[in-house]
Amino acid sequence: MGKDILAEALTESRPGYVTVNRPLESLSEQVLGSNYVQAQLQLLSETIERFLARWWGQLIQVSDIDEVKVLREGMLEEIKTVLSKLANLNTYDGYQIIAALWKETLTLDAELIASGEFYSLGRTRDKRMVTKGTGKNKREEQDGWTGKLVPNELIQAQLFSAEQAAIAAQQTELQTLETNLTDLVEATKVEDSEEATALEAVLNEAQVKFEAKKVKAALKTVPQDSQAFVWLTEIEETTAQIATLKRTIKTAETTLVDLVEKRIETLTNDEIDTLMFMKWFGNVQTEMVNLIKQPLQADIETLGKLQERYAETLTTLDADISAMEAELNELMAQLEVNNNDR
Repeated sequence: MGKDILAEALTESRPGYVTVNRPLESLSEQVLGSNYVQAQLQLLSETIERFLARWWGQLIQVSDIDEVKVLREGMLEEIKTVLSKLANLNTYDGYQIIAALWKETLTLDAELIASGEFYSLGRTRDKRMVTKGTGKNKREEQDGWTGKLVPNELIQAQLFSAEQAAIAAQQTELQTLETNLTDLVEATKVEDSEEATALEAVLNEAQVKFEAKKVKAALKTVPQDSQAFVWLTEIEETTAQIATLKRTIKTAETTLVDLVEKRIETLTNDEIDTLMFMKWFGNVQTEMVNLIKQPLQADIETLGKLQERYAETLTTLDADISAMEAELNELMAQLEVNNNDR
């Protein structure tokens, strides 16, 4: 697999030296797309999928806090055994992925499940407490609700993706409008520019944005067929659009937060399964697959760096040889002239 691909990608430039005859990106795609590598990736993916399914069943049923440590040690021991049977990956790196998972998420969640029932906890929400005020006025207040087990962020991303996408589109539109105004402000700061002549007077004192009152007043004085009137109208309309969009986005975000917080209590068992599996294991397969991909990509990058290094060395060597040959020829010519003069 890889040997054949690499052999085809290397061309002998001189005895004992080779160069890569195709872009490294193309070579990387060929290696990772080879039948051998794809088969290894598929085997690893299926192995990890079965591994996670076995431990999922045990994790959601833990009923005693003393079981948590046993589960952790068992899962860590098994991942070493599972990965040791696969070629071309570092077993320790795979072990570290599962160890980090326990440290960051599984330990706390498993201990929580041990104190209650998985699906009941999935539909439970806690008060989100925040600190407000300072000094004597410093206090703890409730600011909404948060899922005891299922993260609000996952509920929003998975169950309210349409609402989230709509807000994201509005935010993109807002950013475009604000950028348009910023670009016009910057153009106004260019000395002797048409924008400076027409709009400098309507900038605020800090000269970082247009002042609404000045824009409104200027529209009453400049000719309506002038470029200044076009710009001023654009500024006024864009500013109004920005203000409207900001209010719309704020309302939509508040509504979405409320929808998510209410949804916690009505999650179905299937939804809890899906969301919790994503919370715990959403990135595990990708991280495991990268245990095979990353070393191959690193080797190809190293090959590219070596080629650059030695190509530079060979180029310098060729130049030095050419310079010495030229000096030698010049010296021989001078010697020949001197001999002829005698």
